[in-house]
Amino acid sequence: MMAAFHELKGSPLVLQPLMMSGLPKNVTGLLQFGWHVGTVQALGIGALFALAVWHPAGNVFAMVATIMSGAMGVIAIGLALFTNKALWSTPAPYPWNLIALMGLLGLLVG
Repeated sequence: MMAAFHELKGSPLVLQPLMMSGLPKNVTGLLQFGWHVGTVQALGIGALFALAVWHPAGNVFAMVATIMSGAMGVIAIGLALFTNKALWSTPAPYPWNLIALMGLLGLLVG
């Protein structure tokens, strides 16, 4: 769900203005690549959490997904705090930490 939201809602808001920004093509190409890598990562984290539910070694999958989500949250908050305060007005700093907290709760309860 997060990947679909990222691509369908976020791409027009981020990638279209980026491509029209006048930045060099190598810069916009790398940023576009990074945007889509984020979508793939969201799909991967979702798959890991799904495996955590059905696989006998589910806790391992849940731990990896929780650590990945937490790391994304730390990166987003770190960037918002120290390099670009405008990130606070975007979704970037928020969902990853919530996902990591839910994963941690699941590990503690399960």
